[in-house]
Amino acid sequence: MDSRALVFAIGLGVVGCSPKPGSVEPTTPPNTNDSPNTTRSSDAARAVKGVDSPPADRASDRASTETAPPPSPAPVHTATAAPVREPALNLKFEPKTGLVRVHYDARFKLDPDSNNLTFLEPVAGSGITEHALVTVTTNPDPISQVTSEYANVLQVARQKALTGYALLSMKPGQCFHELDGVEARWEFDETVDGKPYKMNGRACAFIHHKHGYSVMYAFDPTRPEDEPKLRRIVEAVELTD
Repeated sequence: MDSRALVFAIGLGVVGCSPKPGSVEPTTPPNTNDSPNTTRSSDAARAVKGVDSPPADRASDRASTETAPPPSPAPVHTATAAPVREPALNLKFEPKTGLVRVHYDARFKLDPDSNNLTFLEPVAGSGITEHALVTVTTNPDPISQVTSEYANVLQVARQKALTGYALLSMKPGQCFHELDGVEARWEFDETVDGKPYKMNGRACAFIHHKHGYSVMYAFDPTRPEDEPKLRRIVEAVELTD
């Protein structure tokens, strides 16, 4: 088994017209024989013919031409990339002690080191950083039945075992499905094939039916796209106790 497994086993407007300049409208001398009613009738007839009124139709045409808004541009449709589908978790493993069933896909290789530790790491060419990992630890008889105490024991062990270990956060919550547990986040240093890496770890420790559990994963923070692929396996762990 990879030596890392042993380490991680701890914890995990309109314009009108005007006449032309200089033009004079002909007038007719008043006919004294006409009555005032005749003059008023002539004025009314001229008004009806539009002599003193602007050409309404032309003014309306100009207004519609001058104030019409420009046509709206046609909508531009951009193609949306289809989401990448993850492979089915069609492989499974159950440790000899029972308690859990681990589901994973062919991008990971299994290294069950002992009866209570399941260790998974990516295979070469999987597209996932090879120094990432997932561990599932079961403890049929934990040192404490109190979740916070159990999680603290794992935290102290990690601090002693991991190089460059720094705890980022540790708080109670439903970190594994709807079960109450303690979630821990930390960073540490790891060297693989002589090359150093800064890693981030995530773990959830909890008690279920008097058994102790720790599910965790670690990933390279420069490859954040790996984290959901690791977390997916952790979330698919099945309790069988």
